[in-house]
Amino acid sequence: MEISDMGSANSERKDMRRKLFFVTVILIALLYIIDGAGLPLRKGINDQWPGEQDYIASVIRTETGKEKIRLVAEISDGDCRGRRVLITCRNSEYESWKYQGCIIRFRGEISLAPAHGNPGCFDYRKYLLSKGIEGIVTADSPDIIEEPQNIWAKAGRFLEEKKYCFAESLSGELRGIMSGILFGDTSLIDEDVYEDFRVNGTAHVLAVSGLHVAILYGIIRKISGKRQSAYSFLFSVMPVITYQAMAMWSPSAVRAGGMLILKTLSLYTDRRYDTLSAMSFMAIVLIAVNPYVIFGSGFQMSFLAAASIAFIMPHIPCKIPEGIAVTLSVSLGLMPYQWYSFNYISVTAPAVNVPVIFLSSILLPLSMLVFIFFSAGIRFMPAEYAAEALLNFTVKINDILTMNGIGGKDVASPPLWCILLFYTGAFFLMSEQFTIMRLRKHKKRIIAVLSVLLIASIAAGVIFRDETAGDAVVFVDVGQGDCIHIRDGSTDIFIDGGGRADYNVGKKVLKPYLLKNGTSYVDMAMATHSHTDHLKGLKELKAEGMCGEIRKSLTSGKMFEVSENLKIEVLWPVNIDDDPQQNRNENSSVFMVYYDRFRILVTGDLDQEGEKRMMKYYKGKEKEKLKADILKVGHHGSRYSSSEEFLNIVEPEYCVVQVGKNIYGHPHSKIIEICSKKGIMIFRNDLDGAVGFSFKEDEIIFHTTRKAAKGSYGLQRG
Repeated sequence: MEISDMGSANSERKDMRRKLFFVTVILIALLYIIDGAGLPLRKGINDQWPGEQDYIASVIRTETGKEKIRLVAEISDGDCRGRRVLITCRNSEYESWKYQGCIIRFRGEISLAPAHGNPGCFDYRKYLLSKGIEGIVTADSPDIIEEPQNIWAKAGRFLEEKKYCFAESLSGELRGIMSGILFGDTSLIDEDVYEDFRVNGTAHVLAVSGLHVAILYGIIRKISGKRQSAYSFLFSVMPVITYQAMAMWSPSAVRAGGMLILKTLSLYTDRRYDTLSAMSFMAIVLIAVNPYVIFGSGFQMSFLAAASIAFIMPHIPCKIPEGIAVTLSVSLGLMPYQWYSFNYISVTAPAVNVPVIFLSSILLPLSMLVFIFFSAGIRFMPAEYAAEALLNFTVKINDILTMNGIGGKDVASPPLWCILLFYTGAFFLMSEQFTIMRLRKHKKRIIAVLSVLLIASIAAGVIFRDETAGDAVVFVDVGQGDCIHIRDGSTDIFIDGGGRADYNVGKKVLKPYLLKNGTSYVDMAMATHSHTDHLKGLKELKAEGMCGEIRKSLTSGKMFEVSENLKIEVLWPVNIDDDPQQNRNENSSVFMVYYDRFRILVTGDLDQEGEKRMMKYYKGKEKEKLKADILKVGHHGSRYSSSEEFLNIVEPEYCVVQVGKNIYGHPHSKIIEICSKKGIMIFRNDLDGAVGFSFKEDEIIFHTTRKAAKGSYGLQRG
């Protein structure tokens, strides 16, 4: 072949590679747009499930959590045939592995998983859909009606049994970490240990990722040598496929394994291997199987890591060893994503990853060897002792390098368009195409491309922005509890903060809500009263360093003048001398929020007895002080709150019930009926998610997180 022909062929291959990568990016963007329009990405997906009934299902995957067994099963009969559900067992007479591959019978009411309740926060429904799961159900111990029949089902059950027994043979802390490193199961890892790895940006070693598959593949290739026979091909490929099965075919393991199989195939067939092409091909394969996979952080991080290697690594000096270069490329490439998605940035992560990944590259094959011997019924004690010692050493090194978190900090999420522009712009500037344009001095083309990327990023940021995030007043979804977030410029105020006895709402709900929406500190916090579901979340947020003094036991007459646009007045109670802890609902502090020309009445857990006393206090002309455009319904919509008489005096246009899943029957149907009869628009956190209000001249504009896809609406005040 002539040199010119070879150059032309190489150019065509590079062009094809660029096109495949570009097509993949466009495909993912289109899927996000389709989902944003409220359309299903896969045939057969719907939001309807029948009521409580008996189901027959085939168990695909089992999980052993710290407290309960969970099963992923595919319905085998009826109208729901083929749909996958997550079953949480209330109790079980079997170990989890005994369900693997079995046909089971269970009774329950399947429902959709809850979508994200607050703007920008974790979406459990999308998370499950990314794993192919459409519904959730809690049921009593399922009955096994048929044991695994075919060889694949039996093999899967055998593998699950060995994984379970192996984990049980380890000590407490090591059990969780070893299960994470070997099988990608992080459910047993101690929360404090996982937090140390997260802070260092090394948490990826605790869940099966491309790193694990690459380590395994590297060892296999060293053993097989450079032989390119059919036997060496199978010897290289089969362990990778087996490990993908052990990791339950997680997207990151499938992506890495698929790319390495393609690389092995290219060596066997003597063809050129291209990282971008292989990555794009595997992305398309995963999307074809389940389009919702694009919403999983495992998919997103795995492909960003591969793209970072393809684009960043060629620009790292050749003198740096390949392993360190790969680690640096991935760490740098994922840092903006982690900043945006996990609200944490660690400047020491690239350096910390080097020793931790090095230790993991020894620990993984050693642990795999121990597991193989264990599965064969052999306790290879020298290897077990060595693996345990190395595992302890890895945890210790990671703990030391955490340095009490001084290498990183919690950060508020930047706007989505900034992240999109960073990745598209950075990858373009590091691409071969840019190099060609620069060498040929095509400045206008470079400016044109960067301009298109800027416009596209801003447009995407606008399209996918949850409008609730920018509202002046947001009734935050904290489950069964109250929390109102008031914004005025750069000032952030909380009235109540939710709370649960068995859950850290401040850390796990309020903190991510604030950081996801560009806020890192609450300037003023007030509690209506001392009940757990109002005050505890504020205390927990303060413990996270994101909230200052919490004002409580507030009585009428106090006025907080935040700015010309915003004032907060305490209307009730007159005094609380007989209830110093404000434990009685009738003594809840009641706030009137004056925002421009509009009024929001916040009543805490005020009951009808408290309403009567307050109405009596503000009688005659003074009753005008109780009129409001928006009413936060008292006591989560209890039948003993927000009486019709009280609503007649307040005359709200909108009512918000702050309520979550509960056993109290909140909100009571009587409250809903009264509001409907009076033409009051009513919102509920359990159905609508966070409810936001913005004010424009004589107009109140509302948005709801869970119904935001239907648009926002402005209503004229009466």
